[in-house]
Order: sequence, then structure tokens, then C-alpha cells
Amino acid sequence: MSALLDLRGVRAWYGAQPVLDGVDLALAAGETLALVGRNGSGRSTLAKAVMGLVRVAGSVRIDGVECAGKRTFEIARRGLAYVAESRDVFPLLSVRDNLRLGLRGVHGAAGRAALERLLARFPLLAARADVKAGRLSGGEQQILALARALAGAPRVLIVDEPAEGLAPLAVEQVGACLDALRADGVAILLIEQRLQLAPQLTRRVAVMGRGRIVYDGALDALDGTVADAWLSAG
Repeated sequence: MSALLDLRGVRAWYGAQPVLDGVDLALAAGETLALVGRNGSGRSTLAKAVMGLVRVAGSVRIDGVECAGKRTFEIARRGLAYVAESRDVFPLLSVRDNLRLGLRGVHGAAGRAALERLLARFPLLAARADVKAGRLSGGEQQILALARALAGAPRVLIVDEPAEGLAPLAVEQVGACLDALRADGVAILLIEQRLQLAPQLTRRVAVMGRGRIVYDGALDALDGTVADAWLSAG
């Protein structure tokens, strides 16, 4: 299966400080990969490197097209979307208006039709379409952030800690949303620390440590040695 997102030797910096040190990772269409590691391991920096938000070297290919060094909006146009841990909804705008912002300049009848399709796909949001996003629960805001990313019809979705701070029911709702996207052929890079959603969404996990991938394989084959060395808090 060919890679839709293909990273080779990716390095990244914050100023002069190196954070990523030669990351290799590949993700196919319709595949979900859980990227895990301790805080400071480089997980979120990898997402930002792929999106062109930090200085990067190496190769970042989306469907065979080199994107390293391109600007964020150019990378997004290749079909990549990023939902940050902060979710970044616009709290003073309605759910409907937040979704409109994700439509990438689609206006008129086409924009209205696209918006209605989104609301039909997410009944929870449709029921609160005219509510300001700042009044939504944490789980509802996360689903809104995912739906807004989906509005741009991405082929690759990077989502950072989507279950963090959510109640169990909200975690289930977010997981169902991500699973539906995967079933539609969207490749998903799921960044987590505590493997809250990964077991229900994927059999593959990559572990980051000190800016590198130290394990990439089956989730059920992740042994205690790797977990103790790179995932435990101690």
C-alpha cells in the first residue's frame, strides 16, 4: 500500500534548539496511526513540522509531492488538515459560522450545500448550529474542530490529543467521529500520550522519544521494555 503521507529524515527546530532528529514515518489512505510519547518527546512538533509551522529539513511528501519548506496554506491545499490540542474554535461565532470558515472560499449555493452536508453528518452540531462555540462542552468543541477540518475535504488529518480533558461519553463521541473519517479513506495521525482513543481506532502505534521514532509496529506487540523506557512517567 503506497504512502499518502511520507516523512523521511525529518528534522525540526525552535530557534536554534533541535527538537526532531531524523523522523521516518509513513501513513496510507484510510489508515490511522497513533503517535505516542512522553511530554517533550517531539510529538506535537512533528505535527507542526508537517504543517510548515516550524523550521524543517528532510522530506515531507503528500501523495508523492514534496511539501517540506512550503507555506502552511500551500500544504493545506495538498489535502492536509491539523486539529491542534487547543482546538482553536472561535468562541464568539456560532457553530454554523465556525464551519463556514473551514469551507476554503466555497461560497453561494455550493457553500450552502457543503455546509448542510456537514451538519447532516454531525447531528450533534446540527442541533446547536446557531449556538456560539464558546458555549459548547469540551467534547462538542472537539467535534466542531474536527468537522471544520473536514470541511476542507482533507486526505490526511493530524489531530493532537483529541480526548484530553474530556468526559468518557465525549471521548466515545470523538472516537466515533474519527472512525467514520477513517472509513471514508482519510489518513489519520492520532497524537496521544495516554492511549485513550488509539485502542478502538488502530492496531498500529509509533512511539517517539528524544525526537525520533523508537518503535513503529503493532499496538498489541508494544512490550513492557519499550513502554517503560519511553512512555512511563518515571
